[in-house]
Amino acid sequence: MTEEELLAFLNANGIQYQRFDHPAVYTCEQASIYTNNKPGARTKNLFLRDQKGERFYLLATLEDKRIDFNQLARLLGIGKNIRFGSAEQLLTLLGIEPGSVTLLSLANDTSGCVNLLIDQDLWTQPSWQCHPMVNTATLVIHREDMLRFFALTRHTAQVITIPTKTFSAK
Repeated sequence: MTEEELLAFLNANGIQYQRFDHPAVYTCEQASIYTNNKPGARTKNLFLRDQKGERFYLLATLEDKRIDFNQLARLLGIGKNIRFGSAEQLLTLLGIEPGSVTLLSLANDTSGCVNLLIDQDLWTQPSWQCHPMVNTATLVIHREDMLRFFALTRHTAQVITIPTKTFSAK
């Protein structure tokens, strides 16, 4: 599904959104330059896989959360290691390029291969910022509309408390 097809899907299903166009961004830090004063929780979306590349995850959390990936792997029961999915896997499973990872790309996961993980801290926010398949715009969508989107794309959110790294001052 392209950006245009996604927007048509959202419109056809009565999913409301606000759109903000901006230059291409590839990191949360870059995106915050353009979205910091916009409504909605700023999100970090990561495409992850287990060590063997057999299970895939789309993880969404607040943009400033420092994730402890070793603890996350243990929490998910996939051993000690979780890795980023490759650009090829991202394109094959979610139909998007690196830098455009978004919850909305689940519309392209028609076989249900990608598990949806949402951090509890994000889950409680009333609206979320998401790329519309490209990194040159951000949509703000209310949580209730995101839940409808997940249902329409046949994805169930696993809401978890994402483990964080703690740093000690030396």
